Amino acid sequence: MKTLEDEYKSNGFVILKNILELKELEQLQECCFDVLSNHGVNTDNMETPHIDNPKVINKYFPRSHNSSLITEAVQLIVRNPRLNEIIRNINKDITISEDHTLISWMPSEVKKEFTGYHQDGPLGGHLKGDIHVWVPIADKREKNFKIIPKTHNLGNLPHSMFGQFVKVKTEYVEKFNSNEKEIMVNVGDILLFSTRALHCLTLNDSKRICWSLEFICEA
Repeated sequence: MKTLEDEYKSNGFVILKNILELKELEQLQECCFDVLSNHGVNTDNMETPHIDNPKVINKYFPRSHNSSLITEAVQLIVRNPRLNEIIRNINKDITISEDHTLISWMPSEVKKEFTGYHQDGPLGGHLKGDIHVWVPIADKREKNFKIIPKTHNLGNLPHSMFGQFVKVKTEYVEKFNSNEKEIMVNVGDILLFSTRALHCLTLNDSKRICWSLEFICEA
């Protein structure tokens, strides 16, 4: 566990391999089905509803979602002994943000998603940022996340708008993107990364919707 803690502090991220228990993953899947049900889609396959329900699950389908079931699912995950130990070792004085988000990342052939390097705050002088928890729920990509190691030490970089999305200004990313790492966080794994680290999701070139959960542990 000390090695994982050191890796996070050095690089700004760490992957916790095979950490989710079956009951935790099943509860996350129920959250995804709940989102689809709230949109009027009843299906037994949360990865392919865009095929059978294209009028609902199309390029206008939201990227981010909430569900009445998410809070309970997050509480179950943060009680995971291995996850709880490493989070508390990184920073003992944290609280779990109430801003829990489910992400449905559409196939590129259905919806042209935007991705670009960004930070997730917080604003101000909190240099190293907070702990961002990212949990894949269903994902058929070969690589699903890009991050630039050690950029969590740079503080809060200038951002600009790209449509409705925020990204770090290109001239700042160019100084560091030769060091970028494209990684695969498998279902069952959890990625912890600093909200200061330059990061982004990769585009979805699979035929299936990629689902994930994200929340922040605030210092």
